[in-house]
Amino acid sequence: MKYIALIPMVTLVSILFTAAYRMMNFNAFKEILIAPASDSLVFLTTFGLTVFVDLVYAIGVGMILASLLFMKRMSNIANIDTTKDDVYEGIDDDEIEDKKKLKGVVVYEINGPFFFGAVSAFTEHIEKIKTCKVIILRMRKVPAIDTTGYHTLYKIYKKCVSSNISFILCQVQKQPLKVLKNYGFIDILGRANIALNIDTAFRKAEEYITYLKEYNKMFNIKM
Repeated sequence: MKYIALIPMVTLVSILFTAAYRMMNFNAFKEILIAPASDSLVFLTTFGLTVFVDLVYAIGVGMILASLLFMKRMSNIANIDTTKDDVYEGIDDDEIEDKKKLKGVVVYEINGPFFFGAVSAFTEHIEKIKTCKVIILRMRKVPAIDTTGYHTLYKIYKKCVSSNISFILCQVQKQPLKVLKNYGFIDILGRANIALNIDTAFRKAEEYITYLKEYNKMFNIKM
């Protein structure tokens, strides 16, 4: 330790400055303009305290603000019905069995806000899906989504694109739709892959599977 005192202060400052510069993610600052105002406030507050006060103090305040924000969001949706209904609800009874037998189509429904807790469970579930042609994500019971939820949807979309899987969002509510629009995800995904109801989602899925069959038949590709 005594040799560190021999290092010029200018050298130490330059090393710390370089390390701090490499740790900063400038893309995160760009997203402040389009992220929900509450998320941006927590980010900027934590960043400001880190720079001008102390890192430990900033982490503590940041965790408290994030917890309060989470509780506020949960309180706003406390009266939302979280009953676990069948994901095929809304389809005529005589057609449900046909939908269940549709090969290559996986339906997943999220109940409640799509925050960090739900994100982890959803990601684990998606990772277990090995073979499918269409993923339908029913979001009728998702009243709110945060930045983490958006990034998760984007990663899933990128994975689907690389695997030639159609990713369809169904019954997206107002707040999640606004967040996804702000991030430009709706344009990335394509409005054709947004369904107003489960019937429309299945029709889009069937059209995609039919297209794949015709394409594979034309080029002699085995599905």
